[in-house]
Amino acid sequence: MVKILINDWLFSMGATALLRMDEEHQIKCDGNVLDVPIEWFESLPERFFDYLVRTYSMGARRKEQLDQSFRKIKLSIENGKVKNTDSYKFHGDIINNTLKEGLDRVAKYFPDYQDEATKLILEGKDALKQIDLPTLEKVIHRAIEILNEPEIDQKLTINVVKGTILSSSGGQVSFLNVAKNTLSFKEQIAVFRKDFIDPLVLELKLQQCIENNDADTAWKLIQESDIGIAEQWKKKNKKAKSIDFSYFEKLPPCSGIEGQWGTLAYQEMMFMPLASTSFNDFYNGQMTSAPLISTLARLLLFISPLGCTSYRKTIGREEHFVFSFLHVEGDCEETRKRNDAFARAFRRDNLFSTALISSHEKMIKKEKERETVTLLIEWVTFNKSKKTLLEYRVVNEKFIKTLLSGSTHFDINKIFPYAFREQLIHEALRNNDTKTLIFEEMRRLITDNSKNYYSIKMALNLRELILKEGQTVEQKTLTDRMYGRGQALQKKLFKPQTVQESEEYTSPNEKKIATIAYRLLNAAKGGNREVFFETVLRLHLLANLPINKEFTSLLDRKVVSDHEFATMSLAFIAGLMSQFESKEQKEVEEVEA
Repeated sequence: MVKILINDWLFSMGATALLRMDEEHQIKCDGNVLDVPIEWFESLPERFFDYLVRTYSMGARRKEQLDQSFRKIKLSIENGKVKNTDSYKFHGDIINNTLKEGLDRVAKYFPDYQDEATKLILEGKDALKQIDLPTLEKVIHRAIEILNEPEIDQKLTINVVKGTILSSSGGQVSFLNVAKNTLSFKEQIAVFRKDFIDPLVLELKLQQCIENNDADTAWKLIQESDIGIAEQWKKKNKKAKSIDFSYFEKLPPCSGIEGQWGTLAYQEMMFMPLASTSFNDFYNGQMTSAPLISTLARLLLFISPLGCTSYRKTIGREEHFVFSFLHVEGDCEETRKRNDAFARAFRRDNLFSTALISSHEKMIKKEKERETVTLLIEWVTFNKSKKTLLEYRVVNEKFIKTLLSGSTHFDINKIFPYAFREQLIHEALRNNDTKTLIFEEMRRLITDNSKNYYSIKMALNLRELILKEGQTVEQKTLTDRMYGRGQALQKKLFKPQTVQESEEYTSPNEKKIATIAYRLLNAAKGGNREVFFETVLRLHLLANLPINKEFTSLLDRKVVSDHEFATMSLAFIAGLMSQFESKEQKEVEEVEA
């Protein structure tokens, strides 16, 4: 058995990948220590590649795409004619692209299928043009059969995984090199074994020999091998006729995993996001000064993307393939469970907020147990520019409990659009005030003449709950009160109008409200309390309503903080702009001004 002590998130990702591949539960986990049989590592190449094919199967993915699009195509046709042109074209393009993308690769790597693959692509395109569903169904059925042939699925899946997932950490090392794409499935397994597993198993067996003081077995291992540490030993001990363990005792320790030998320089080829080949990065300009890691640490770094959840995320103005990982301090098994839950929820809903909540739903705390620290890491590498974007965020357990609390004042599922909800969660995780995001969303809603201001209310309630560290109260929140006052004022001021033909043009109520809302929003964003109060006062005078004392108190900065002023102003504007839709009225109680 090999004991692996996991402390850093770098190796925690690799440990999670190992546990995901261990279907027989041969790896024992005790806190942040893994006990792995050496025999398990010897069988890892086959286990590793089978896991890749099973988890990322391109045959299964393309089958799902083709079946789903074909069902949509059938729904858009009635009596042999297209009744929904947009839907037919959209899903027809998906079928065409999926067939071409998959079958072109089949033709490239499997010459025996070249003619049939080309024929299926053309038949599928013609069937879509002629609205020939029976032919299209046959084409799809045969294409799915070909794409899910074991040999074909293995080949195409491995090539995609290499290019999109593993290359993010390992670049083009070992079988990831594009020159190895033409190798068969078994040949790529052999390359992985030679580059990663054989040197590792040799080191682990030598460590076992030293522990058991078994010099004969150690000598035999050294003499039968010409790789890794055996090659290094032979260069240093050319005339030796027996083995001396003192050589191994003098080896530098691995900087990543305790108890392992540092036999490799930590370079870009080990883990691209956090390494460099530049001599300038080392204090004396020499590569020999690079941190040293073991073959075990190198393996964990290489497979680390398999412990993460990968998805597309907009960074700036561009969409990138991002890896996300939840690292639970001192608990490898809990780390795996949370990341599995996160990945399942993300595949189901494609929403970061839902995935984060799902990863903590079954969080159980024993009495007097020390609270663990959960770290969220998101990283993306740009191979060509040699650049990495890496973001660490500590997941505040109180914040997660706030999202899970089911408070009567807050429901995250009522925040729309999804992009706004995702931005709120990310900013909250960064411990940033979400005020700016809410201002921007409010301006967008006013500009677009939207009626969905209830999302603003939910976002403000979330902001209040975060400030109060998840503590909820039975009475109405500041957001609830101000939102209700805005609604009550709007109902009093802007009653439905009927315009006669002989009457002069009258500006619709929406335009009047929008004009007032812009003025209030600009005052609130600029922190101009006097202008905000004067505008609110005029509205109350017009409505012949007394102004509530909470409005007068906002003029005093000692009584109402800037944080509270932002909440009051935004909630009031949202209530003023709301349109009293029937669904919303059931949820929002009238608040007296």
